[in-house]
Parts: sequence; structure tokens; C-alpha cells
Amino acid sequence: MKGAGRYAVHLAMEAAGFSVALLGLRLFRPQLAGEIGAAGLGVAVMLAIAVLGFSVVAWGRSRSQQAFMVAVFGAMGVKMLFVALAVVAVVGFTSVPSPGFIAGLFVAWVATSASLIAVLEGERRREVRGGGQGEQG
Repeated sequence: MKGAGRYAVHLAMEAAGFSVALLGLRLFRPQLAGEIGAAGLGVAVMLAIAVLGFSVVAWGRSRSQQAFMVAVFGAMGVKMLFVALAVVAVVGFTSVPSPGFIAGLFVAWVATSASLIAVLEGERRREVRGGGQGEQG
């Protein structure tokens, strides 16, 4: 499985984990329904932003090391811009509870960033073990 497939699996597992956690909170704390729904929206927005960010990084993987680093840092900047726009849009123009949305967004940001680092590090290790011949399987 290539890096994009691994990252997709990571994101799917994170989405499932967040869904189960939010559903559990909803069942055991029904008075927090609005905040929990807002957190779910924050997670969904961040997962979409993470996919866009990874597509830029994946593009840079087949380029030179300098282009790859520009892609990585560019993707981080683009993610921060989209997160800021999402916060301004949701907090400023909707009635979605702000604390829940922002909490879901930033918890998902940490999780998706950690997944991206894990996938890229795993690819690097596989390349080193394979003698730079690319992925072996």
C-alpha cells in the first residue's frame, strides 16, 4: 500500500474513532448535544482540510527534496489558512456553538498532523530499508 493509501486508512480510522467518541458522548451526555454536533462538524472540516494538505505533500513526494520541503511547508500554511477561514466563517456567521467546533477542529488537527508525520516517516524508513528502490510491498 502506498503512502496515500496508508494516509487514507489513518484518516478513516480517525473519523471512525471520533464518530464513536462523539456518539458515546451524545448518549451519555445528551445535554451537550449542540456542543457535540459542533465538535463533529469541526472534525469533518479538519478531515477535509487534511485531505487537501496531503494531496499537496503527495505531489511533492515525486519531486526534488527542495520541492518536497516547499510542498510540506506550503501544505502547513494552506491548512492554517483554511482552518482560520473555517473558524471565522463558523464562529462569525453561524449559530454553531463555537467552543465545540473549535475543540473538534483542533483535536482533529493534531490527530491528522500526527498521522501525516507517521505515514511520511514510514515511507522514509521503507525507502531506506529498500536501498532507495522505492516501496517493496
